Amino acid sequence: PLQQNKVAKVVGQGVYLIQSVHSLAIAHKIHQVAKARSSRQPVLLPVNLAEEPQKFGFLKTQLETNFSGLLQLDGIEIKGLMMIAPH
Repeated sequence: PLQQNKVAKVVGQGVYLIQSVHSLAIAHKIHQVAKARSSRQPVLLPVNLAEEPQKFGFLKTQLETNFSGLLQLDGIEIKGLMMIAPH
């Protein structure tokens, strides 16, 4: 997963798509950096369908609760969901 301290190194720096936007905190950080750089960063949101603690990603309930708020972050462009299936 992308760490918050690495966001500024990738947003607006030629990275086409970030696949590891696994939390609201990361989404907000990407949004802030993208807005400061007058850009919009395409992202995928991983969803931990199995709710296994060792896997990253939004839990289904977290995503349902926060999706409308994520859509309001105009510094990110949600390209899709990346489903993390049970093992």
